[in-house]
Amino acid sequence: STSNTDVPRGIEFDSRDNSFWVADQGTNDFIYHYDSNGANTTGGFYTAGAGADTPTGIAIDTTDNSFWILDDIDYVVYHFDSNGANTTGSFNPVAVGGASHPYGMAFDATDNSLWITDATDDFVYHFNSAGINQTNGFSVFGAGADAPTGIAFDTTNNSFWITDATDDFVYHFNS
Repeated sequence: STSNTDVPRGIEFDSRDNSFWVADQGTNDFIYHYDSNGANTTGGFYTAGAGADTPTGIAIDTTDNSFWILDDIDYVVYHFDSNGANTTGSFNPVAVGGASHPYGMAFDATDNSLWITDATDDFVYHFNSAGINQTNGFSVFGAGADAPTGIAFDTTNNSFWITDATDDFVYHFNS
C-alpha cells in the first residue's frame, strides 16, 4: 500500500530503477514516486502550479526521462522535465484531436508518441510529441470495451493493454 495519496489515478512503471510514479488527482495534485517496495521516496512534484489541477494520466518519455501528465478537468496534456518542471510542450487532445474525455495515456518509444484513451468516445487516439493527431488511432467499442480509461503499451510485441471502467475488464489489442 502507498501513503500520502488522496485520489490516485494514473500509474507508470519506471524501468530505470524499478520504481513507479502515481498521479494523484485529489487535493494534493501531486505526482508521487515510490520504490519497488511501495515506499514513498522523496521524489515527486506538484502539478497544479503548472495548470494540471487534476492529474489522471501519466507517461514517462524514455527518450529524455521526462513526464507527460494528462489533466482530467481541462483535458490538457502537460510536459514536465525529469526534475518535475513544466515545459512548453503541452497540448489539448480535445481541441486538436477530437477527443471528448481523454483519461489514460501511454508513451510509445518506437516513434516518440502518446496513445490516449477516451472514456466517452470508446477510442484510443495517437498523438506525436508535438500534440498532432496521427489519425491512426482505433475504436475499442467493436471489441466490447465501453469506457477505456487505462492504457499500457507493450514494447515486446507493440500491443496495448487497456482497462475498461464500465466492463471492469482488461483488453489486449495488437497494434
